[in-house]
Amino acid sequence: MGGIGKTSLTAKLIEKLEHENAIEKRFVIRCDQIEPTFAGVAEKFGDFIKLLGKAGHAEAGINLQDSQYSISTRVSLLNNAIKERRYLIVFDNFESLFSEKAPQIGRLADAPLQEFFMALFSHNWHSTFLFTCRYQWDLLTEEPGMNRFTCNLPLANCHLLHLPGLSPAQTRMLMKNLPALSKLTFNQQNQVLPLLLGHPHTIRLFDAYLKQYGIDAVLRDETIIGTGGQPSAPTAIVEKLGDYFLDGLWSRLNEAEKDVLGLLSVFRMSLSEKGLSQLITAPQARITLLNYSLLQRESGEDGLSYQVHPVVRGYVESKLGAEKMRGYHVQAVEFYVREHEDYLLKSLKANNLTNAPRNEYPKLLAQITKLAAQQGDSDVAEHLTESLLEMHHHLFATDEYEQAGELVTSLVPFLDMHGRCEVAKALLRQSIASLEDFNKYVAKGNLATLLNQEGKWQEALAMYHECIDYFASIGEQGKQNLAVFTSQQAQIYQNRGEYEQALELERRASKIFEENKDENSLAVNHYRIAQLLDCMKRYDEALAAGEQALTNARAIHNQQCEAACLHELGVTLNQLNRSQEAFARFQESLEITEKIGDRAAQADALTEMGKLLLAAAQFNVAIEFFQKSIEIYYEQQNPVKVAIVLEWIGITFEQQDHFSE
Repeated sequence: MGGIGKTSLTAKLIEKLEHENAIEKRFVIRCDQIEPTFAGVAEKFGDFIKLLGKAGHAEAGINLQDSQYSISTRVSLLNNAIKERRYLIVFDNFESLFSEKAPQIGRLADAPLQEFFMALFSHNWHSTFLFTCRYQWDLLTEEPGMNRFTCNLPLANCHLLHLPGLSPAQTRMLMKNLPALSKLTFNQQNQVLPLLLGHPHTIRLFDAYLKQYGIDAVLRDETIIGTGGQPSAPTAIVEKLGDYFLDGLWSRLNEAEKDVLGLLSVFRMSLSEKGLSQLITAPQARITLLNYSLLQRESGEDGLSYQVHPVVRGYVESKLGAEKMRGYHVQAVEFYVREHEDYLLKSLKANNLTNAPRNEYPKLLAQITKLAAQQGDSDVAEHLTESLLEMHHHLFATDEYEQAGELVTSLVPFLDMHGRCEVAKALLRQSIASLEDFNKYVAKGNLATLLNQEGKWQEALAMYHECIDYFASIGEQGKQNLAVFTSQQAQIYQNRGEYEQALELERRASKIFEENKDENSLAVNHYRIAQLLDCMKRYDEALAAGEQALTNARAIHNQQCEAACLHELGVTLNQLNRSQEAFARFQESLEITEKIGDRAAQADALTEMGKLLLAAAQFNVAIEFFQKSIEIYYEQQNPVKVAIVLEWIGITFEQQDHFSE
């Protein structure tokens, strides 16, 4: 039941455990504030583990978010890292992850999330997992005669606590701390106690109700007290008590206050003081909603924050209906646009796009985010990305699937570069399921690119074929995407060592990029051609293509592509025995990748520089570079490259006659 005090009780439990030093760390995932998917849970959980600073934790957190591994493997690696630690991990409002159509069944809406928890329960932990939930979870249904739950968890490893509510004495204690209820006489408290049944949030709602209606109105209401004049609180009435009091409070709100409450109820994330002030221009509305306990205020490290309680949120949605709520989601999108409007307008002015219609601002913000990431402005890109993910949620709620899909297309490269591949894949699959025709195949192509990076070549190749066939069939409109996914398809052939086929596809794509005057795609395309020519040992051609790619990347200020071109030029120059020039190129690449936060590319540059130093017999310095690169590869959980660098370290020791090392 909502409002029974599960979250409040959990907060008290955490306070007690921390005071007694019974746990090392605690972490709370507020399930009503994240996407109800494995990607949403893995991102929060993984970030917590990474930030603890304990041995093996950073790798475990990264693994949990790394889609190259199966979910069961990720959980096993997590268990290996933290199984001896004593953490408390709380999943609050867990019912938010259940199927929206029938949450009372207690079934998780996301199949990978179900697989995650099944794997979680198959391991032993010193940590405790605590779930607060309104409904019975189907994985924790007892199997008759088996001494275990359906998830194979032994009964002894789990405590199911059904909260009965506060005792009469505890309820009276709470009443004394509330303005209206504290004024009741002892006899009046006795009369209302059976109605409240000790549910903290219901008691607070009742207190707000009494401020407006008084105790006599309640005690005369036969709907509540029954026809005999004594409070009986039958089950059907008890289950609706929250709505009963909310009905009373709702009727006291004017239309402007109802409108404000409806708008605030669509926000998943807590609002700051500044954000709330932007949404509520009438101060009295805020005061009224806070006084009625319809809006919650909390104090944290970043100051005050505000959020509508889930019980109230569900009530408001049922009162206002889908169409009205859709309008509030539109306003929420506008809220996030206004938050970044100054930055957006400055960028639009710089690109002579000041006449862009306002309904295209979310898409333009996404494109600016992509550009900021390419140019190395990671802080701006990260801040914008969080807002754009919220915009995506609200656009999806308004059935604006195409706009939502356009945001995803721009965000995927940044999410991928920062290790949020699972989030990117979940968003793309959502787009594929909801979109049609053009945008659907754009999303499919982007998903294929992520699958290709994971080494799932056959699946990726099949998707690329679908996309290429579609874009070829729609003529001029599909030319750009035809070129993009033809180039991506070439990557698979390159990975398989089929260089001639890959080169033919890249050159086919290059012609279209030239026709469309797409300088950004052309720079990336020339870089890939240079890479292929180097693989084919056509080094002079590779050098020319690489220099052309570098010129293009610098002209459009694409630092990510610039770093990649510099690295490839270093590889080719080394093949031509121009080692000093090669080292200088790797050094330039390293400086850029450090600036934009591309850790994998940093490690690649360090490895190549280590090889050159080894060739120059600078053994100690070479070892330093190899060690720096191997630390990053460990962090990135790339065992293949770890093994390669270890071999180079071995060669370095061997050349110094340090055979035991």
